[in-house]
Amino acid sequence: PDGRVVAWTEDLVLWNGDTGAMIWNRGWHEGMVAGVVPLPGGRRVATAGNDQTLRVIDVDANREVVRMYGAQRQYVALDVTGDGEIVASSDADGVLRLGGLARHSDRAPMRGHWVGMRRIAVSADGRRVLSSGSDGSLRLWDVAGGLAMGVYRGHAAAVWDCSMTPDGATAISGAADGSACLWDLATGREIRRLNPGIGMVTSVGLSPDGRRMTVGGQSGQARVLDRDTGRELLTLQVADVDRPETKWIGGVDWSPDGRRILTCCADGRVRFWDAESGRLEGEIPGAEMIVTARWSPDGRTVVAGATNLRAIVYDAATREVRHVLGGHPAWLAD
Repeated sequence: PDGRVVAWTEDLVLWNGDTGAMIWNRGWHEGMVAGVVPLPGGRRVATAGNDQTLRVIDVDANREVVRMYGAQRQYVALDVTGDGEIVASSDADGVLRLGGLARHSDRAPMRGHWVGMRRIAVSADGRRVLSSGSDGSLRLWDVAGGLAMGVYRGHAAAVWDCSMTPDGATAISGAADGSACLWDLATGREIRRLNPGIGMVTSVGLSPDGRRMTVGGQSGQARVLDRDTGRELLTLQVADVDRPETKWIGGVDWSPDGRRILTCCADGRVRFWDAESGRLEGEIPGAEMIVTARWSPDGRTVVAGATNLRAIVYDAATREVRHVLGGHPAWLAD
């Protein structure tokens, strides 16, 4: 929240977001860091690692203040409720764990997915957690009670991504079987099944107002759909159709004001699209394959991660490179 940048692979790296200078680089976990989430106030971050631990790091003091154990295998996903008290994480055995940071303890594990989870998302009010798994299902969990509130089945393969609408009433999921599904979380009803024709659906998202949804996949195309009707509004030709090696879309992200869409793919370019017309506004060439790209909360900055071990910070208005951040021993994942 204060503009500093945290990223990770086997080390946790903290940069100054204004100058690009590395503040510190520490190997807190024994092995790969699976996720990092800033906590409210910006002075601490929660981390999950392949060493089966959850940790909280004081970034100003550069020291560990909380460590929790409990995973059967390595952690693969991480999120935090809005009040910063509960860490929602998943391990490779498909177990969801909620950790109370103030109590420095792991709550009872919640089991449901019979194989590993792929993605988790905390609702805007912090009361529920949505998880997607390699077993082809989604599950909704109550944070306070630690109980499953619903199971949503319909995909025939691993569910790669999931997201909830701002009001928490509806979810979208995308899977390796090439389908995207819209769910009524209260009733468990599958509202709509979409086969967008983009191959494996690797990324899904919702506009800030929740009225439009995006799906991106391995075909090199991303589609913008009307959430209520499923009607295709736009097709974004992200990658060159004659270069199959560049087609994998690493991310599709909405600007905070909902006016632009950001895409990245294996051709190493970050592209900006007008969300109403689908017009390509511009693109930024990267050094190698861009695997992830996101807007900052204020919409002024874009951060992209590449397989050349660098995170690149762009000015969203001018699309000029502000900083190139190094320090990773392996390529960035998110």
